[in-house]
Amino acid sequence: MVVEVMGRDAGWIALYSGIAGGADVILIPSALSTSDKVANSIRQRHERGLYFSIVVVAEGRKVFLPTRPGISRSAGHGRTSLAT
Repeated sequence: MVVEVMGRDAGWIALYSGIAGGADVILIPSALSTSDKVANSIRQRHERGLYFSIVVVAEGRKVFLPTRPGISRSAGHGRTSLAT
């Protein structure tokens, strides 16, 4: 489950919400990580038999996606789509 919380560029709301709600991944504007790191974290949970994850994202969090051929990506509130 992905939960986007208010706060724009202030990550403290997402951080405290994630801690209080038992989130498995918390993404805030001040901490940079790629989508691959998040995906690997969720994959590791799945391998341990935990078939659910709670991801809390601050609304102003930019997503840094690695560049791969055939995939068009945008950061922030944009959309990710496969190029055809």
